[in-house]
Amino acid sequence: MVLGLLAGTGERLSPIRLVGIASGLAGTLLIVGTAAKAGFGADLAAQLALVAASLCYGGAALFGRPFKGLDPTLPAAGSLICGAAFLIPLSLVVDRPWTLAPSEASLQALLALSVVSTALAFVIYFRLIARLGSVATTSVAYLRVPAGVLIGLVCLDESLAPTAWAGLVLIVGGVLAMTMPARGRRNPT
Repeated sequence: MVLGLLAGTGERLSPIRLVGIASGLAGTLLIVGTAAKAGFGADLAAQLALVAASLCYGGAALFGRPFKGLDPTLPAAGSLICGAAFLIPLSLVVDRPWTLAPSEASLQALLALSVVSTALAFVIYFRLIARLGSVATTSVAYLRVPAGVLIGLVCLDESLAPTAWAGLVLIVGGVLAMTMPARGRRNPT
Protein backbone atom coordinates (compact mmCIF):
# COMPACT_ATOMS: atom_id res chain seq x y z
CA MET A 1 0.00 0.00 0.00
CA VAL A 2 2.75 2.44 0.95
CA LEU A 3 4.76 1.70 -2.21
CA GLY A 4 1.63 2.26 -4.30
CA LEU A 5 1.02 5.60 -2.63
CA LEU A 6 4.64 6.67 -3.09
CA ALA A 7 4.61 5.63 -6.75
CA GLY A 8 1.28 7.31 -7.35
CA THR A 9 -0.20 4.04 -8.59
CA GLY A 10 -1.94 2.93 -5.42
CA GLU A 11 -5.40 1.48 -5.74
CA ARG A 12 -8.39 3.14 -4.15
CA LEU A 13 -8.85 1.76 -0.68
CA SER A 14 -12.20 1.61 0.97
CA PRO A 15 -12.40 2.51 4.65
CA ILE A 16 -12.88 -1.17 5.53
CA ARG A 17 -9.65 -2.11 3.71
CA LEU A 18 -7.76 0.67 5.51
CA VAL A 19 -9.11 -0.66 8.81
CA GLY A 20 -8.02 -4.15 7.74
CA ILE A 21 -4.48 -2.97 6.99
CA ALA A 22 -4.25 -1.17 10.34
CA SER A 23 -5.72 -4.17 12.16
CA GLY A 24 -3.24 -6.59 10.59
CA LEU A 25 -0.31 -4.34 11.41
CA ALA A 26 -1.50 -3.82 15.00
CA GLY A 27 -1.98 -7.56 15.41
CA THR A 28 1.53 -8.24 14.15
CA LEU A 29 2.94 -5.70 16.58
CA LEU A 30 1.02 -7.29 19.46
CA ILE A 31 2.38 -10.73 18.63
CA VAL A 32 5.97 -9.64 18.07
CA GLY A 33 5.88 -7.46 21.17
CA THR A 34 8.30 -4.86 22.46
CA ALA A 35 10.99 -7.46 23.23
CA ALA A 36 11.82 -7.57 19.51
CA LYS A 37 13.32 -4.07 19.78
CA ALA A 38 16.13 -5.48 21.94
CA GLY A 39 17.87 -7.01 18.92
CA PHE A 40 17.46 -3.99 16.64
CA GLY A 41 20.74 -3.30 14.86
CA ALA A 42 22.47 -6.39 16.27
CA ASP A 43 22.62 -8.08 12.85
CA LEU A 44 21.97 -5.14 10.60
CA ALA A 45 22.69 -6.96 7.32
CA ALA A 46 20.03 -9.60 8.05
CA GLN A 47 17.53 -6.97 9.18
CA LEU A 48 18.12 -4.90 6.03
CA ALA A 49 17.70 -8.05 3.92
CA LEU A 50 14.26 -8.55 5.49
CA VAL A 51 13.30 -4.96 4.71
CA ALA A 52 14.55 -5.40 1.12
CA ALA A 53 12.54 -8.64 0.78
CA SER A 54 9.42 -6.84 1.99
CA LEU A 55 9.96 -4.04 -0.50
CA CYS A 56 10.42 -6.57 -3.30
CA TYR A 57 7.23 -8.37 -2.27
CA GLY A 58 5.25 -5.12 -2.34
CA GLY A 59 6.92 -4.02 -5.57
CA ALA A 60 6.02 -7.33 -7.23
CA ALA A 61 2.35 -6.72 -6.50
CA LEU A 62 2.55 -3.27 -8.08
CA PHE A 63 4.50 -4.70 -11.01
CA GLY A 64 1.73 -7.23 -11.65
CA ARG A 65 -1.09 -4.68 -11.83
CA PRO A 66 -0.49 -3.51 -15.43
CA PHE A 67 -0.99 -7.09 -16.65
CA LYS A 68 -4.60 -7.05 -15.45
CA GLY A 69 -6.14 -7.58 -18.89
CA LEU A 70 -3.85 -10.44 -19.90
CA ASP A 71 -4.26 -14.14 -19.39
CA PRO A 72 -2.38 -14.78 -16.09
CA THR A 73 -0.17 -17.41 -17.74
CA LEU A 74 1.53 -14.71 -19.85
CA PRO A 75 2.97 -12.57 -17.04
CA ALA A 76 3.71 -15.74 -15.06
CA ALA A 77 5.68 -17.20 -17.97
CA GLY A 78 7.41 -13.87 -18.60
CA SER A 79 8.45 -13.60 -14.94
CA LEU A 80 9.84 -17.12 -14.91
CA ILE A 81 11.68 -16.67 -18.23
CA CYS A 82 13.26 -13.43 -16.99
CA GLY A 83 14.26 -15.11 -13.73
CA ALA A 84 15.77 -18.03 -15.61
CA ALA A 85 17.68 -15.68 -17.94
CA PHE A 86 19.27 -14.11 -14.88
CA LEU A 87 19.80 -17.22 -12.75
CA ILE A 88 20.99 -19.79 -15.29
CA PRO A 89 24.27 -18.00 -16.13
CA LEU A 90 24.82 -17.33 -12.42
CA SER A 91 24.15 -21.00 -11.64
CA LEU A 92 26.63 -22.12 -14.30
CA VAL A 93 29.35 -20.05 -12.64
CA VAL A 94 28.51 -20.69 -8.99
CA ASP A 95 26.98 -24.18 -8.86
CA ARG A 96 28.69 -25.83 -11.85
CA PRO A 97 25.70 -28.17 -12.41
CA TRP A 98 27.71 -30.58 -14.58
CA THR A 99 29.55 -31.63 -11.40
CA LEU A 100 26.34 -32.59 -9.59
CA ALA A 101 24.71 -36.01 -9.53
CA PRO A 102 21.18 -35.46 -8.17
CA SER A 103 19.13 -38.44 -7.03
CA GLU A 104 15.82 -39.36 -8.62
CA ALA A 105 14.03 -38.07 -5.51
CA SER A 106 15.82 -34.73 -5.87
CA LEU A 107 14.78 -34.43 -9.50
CA GLN A 108 11.17 -35.27 -8.60
CA ALA A 109 11.25 -32.64 -5.87
CA LEU A 110 12.69 -30.13 -8.34
CA LEU A 111 9.92 -30.88 -10.82
CA ALA A 112 7.20 -30.57 -8.15
CA LEU A 113 8.63 -27.31 -6.83
CA SER A 114 9.03 -25.80 -10.27
CA VAL A 115 5.61 -26.78 -11.61
CA VAL A 116 3.33 -26.56 -8.56
CA SER A 117 5.05 -24.24 -6.10
CA THR A 118 6.39 -21.82 -8.68
CA ALA A 119 4.66 -21.90 -12.07
CA LEU A 120 1.14 -22.65 -10.82
CA ALA A 121 1.62 -20.27 -7.89
CA PHE A 122 2.61 -17.47 -10.28
CA VAL A 123 -0.47 -18.05 -12.43
CA ILE A 124 -2.69 -17.93 -9.33
CA TYR A 125 -0.85 -14.83 -8.07
CA PHE A 126 -1.34 -12.85 -11.29
CA ARG A 127 -4.97 -13.98 -11.45
CA LEU A 128 -5.57 -12.75 -7.90
CA ILE A 129 -3.92 -9.39 -8.59
CA ALA A 130 -6.19 -8.94 -11.61
CA ARG A 131 -9.31 -10.00 -9.69
CA LEU A 132 -8.78 -8.68 -6.18
CA GLY A 133 -6.12 -5.97 -6.52
CA SER A 134 -2.67 -5.77 -5.03
CA VAL A 135 -3.70 -4.98 -1.44
CA ALA A 136 -6.07 -7.94 -1.08
CA THR A 137 -3.62 -10.28 -2.82
CA THR A 138 -0.70 -9.34 -0.61
CA SER A 139 -2.81 -9.43 2.56
CA VAL A 140 -1.96 -13.13 2.76
CA ALA A 141 1.47 -12.03 4.01
CA TYR A 142 -0.19 -11.16 7.33
CA LEU A 143 -1.17 -14.81 7.69
CA ARG A 144 2.48 -15.84 7.95
CA VAL A 145 2.54 -14.55 11.51
CA PRO A 146 -0.37 -16.72 12.75
CA ALA A 147 1.08 -19.68 10.82
CA GLY A 148 4.39 -19.24 12.63
CA VAL A 149 2.61 -18.91 15.95
CA LEU A 150 0.58 -22.05 15.25
CA ILE A 151 3.75 -24.00 14.40
CA GLY A 152 5.29 -22.78 17.66
CA LEU A 153 2.22 -23.87 19.64
CA VAL A 154 1.94 -27.32 18.04
CA CYS A 155 5.56 -28.29 17.41
CA LEU A 156 7.48 -26.40 20.08
CA ASP A 157 4.90 -26.45 22.88
CA GLU A 158 5.08 -22.67 23.21
CA SER A 159 2.51 -20.69 25.14
CA LEU A 160 1.04 -17.34 24.15
CA ALA A 161 0.53 -14.19 26.13
CA PRO A 162 -2.97 -12.69 26.09
CA THR A 163 -1.68 -9.88 23.85
CA ALA A 164 -0.58 -12.47 21.28
CA TRP A 165 -4.06 -14.00 21.23
CA ALA A 166 -5.51 -10.53 20.68
CA GLY A 167 -2.96 -10.01 17.92
CA LEU A 168 -4.08 -13.21 16.18
CA VAL A 169 -7.69 -12.02 16.24
CA LEU A 170 -6.68 -8.63 14.83
CA ILE A 171 -4.65 -10.22 12.01
CA VAL A 172 -7.37 -12.63 10.92
CA GLY A 173 -9.97 -9.86 11.11
CA GLY A 174 -7.70 -7.54 9.15
CA VAL A 175 -7.18 -10.07 6.36
CA LEU A 176 -10.94 -10.66 6.17
CA ALA A 177 -11.50 -6.90 5.89
CA MET A 178 -8.82 -6.50 3.21
CA THR A 179 -10.19 -9.32 1.06
CA MET A 180 -13.87 -8.47 1.42
CA PRO A 181 -15.45 -7.59 -1.93
CA ALA A 182 -16.47 -3.96 -2.31
CA ARG A 183 -20.15 -3.17 -1.81
CA GLY A 184 -22.24 -3.07 -4.93
CA ARG A 185 -19.76 -5.16 -6.89
CA ARG A 186 -20.20 -8.77 -7.78
CA ASN A 187 -17.74 -11.14 -6.19
CA PRO A 188 -15.15 -11.70 -8.97
CA THR A 189 -14.62 -15.34 -8.01
